[in-house]
Amino acid sequence: MNKIINAIKKNKTFLITAHVNLEGDALGAELAMRELLRCLGKKADIINNDITPANYHFMPGIKSIRHKLPAKKYDAVMFLDCSDFSRAGNMQALKDHASEIINVDHHVSNTFFGNTNWVVPDASSTCEQIYLLSRKLGVMNKTIAVSLYVGMVTDTGGFIYPNTTAQTYKAVADIIKFGVRPDVIFGHLNSLCVLDDIKYMSKIMASIKLTKNKKVSWVSVPDWKNMDYDLPEKIFSFMRLLKDVEVFVLFKEIKKGVIRVNFRSRLKFNVNKTASFFGGGGHKNASGALIEGKLSDVESNVIRFIDSQFV
Repeated sequence: MNKIINAIKKNKTFLITAHVNLEGDALGAELAMRELLRCLGKKADIINNDITPANYHFMPGIKSIRHKLPAKKYDAVMFLDCSDFSRAGNMQALKDHASEIINVDHHVSNTFFGNTNWVVPDASSTCEQIYLLSRKLGVMNKTIAVSLYVGMVTDTGGFIYPNTTAQTYKAVADIIKFGVRPDVIFGHLNSLCVLDDIKYMSKIMASIKLTKNKKVSWVSVPDWKNMDYDLPEKIFSFMRLLKDVEVFVLFKEIKKGVIRVNFRSRLKFNVNKTASFFGGGGHKNASGALIEGKLSDVESNVIRFIDSQFV
């Protein structure tokens, strides 16, 4: 953290980005960091590869996010919640827009690609790291607090995933004093669907499969339909209802011959090792990989690999 603080103090202009497939922790970290830097008298801009999902439009400062590579240079570029350059999509080109690359992340698979790296795999979220940074620098307000809460509540699954710690609860207890309304935020994050969305999800849920030992559950979706919210997490929330299942896998055909695979697991099984084997990465209990090939072949290879670990 001290290296990050030194980098903040010595630089004046910052460009902030996060990973593709934006969700609460990435957006919360960006918005909190932008506000933190501005409170310190710095100039900071956010530029992302992907469009912001609609259910996050309530977040303070969300309209400030841009999506085109800048023409000007900055003193430093911050990659937040990115395990490596490639996770930033087209925004990985931002590394050429500044002399200093700052990497703040909590993924165990992080490649330490920055000039300055602050990687804490034990943190519940990147937002929890930025909470500690904000408190160390003596800066906190409602905009930062709301942004951090959104990141922490989404990356912990509502404070129920194994990455939730005493430190997470202490952070929430502190920031909630700055005007955070958990009930209001819950409404924004969970009142998402129209009837057609529910029907689409019901078709997906009806096709869930189990291995013979009932330790692995998965579902494959050809011609994946993108939503304005985090549909995979909604699918996983249903799959977690399955008794005795240890690993949950979602195969999404995002385009012909390209499969995005999302992994989730209960406490004991490390899906990061599985994701890493297939060229991806993430956390012990939540990871992902991008695999080229026919959907049925990718499904067969991945499930066979996971199932073999229960023999």
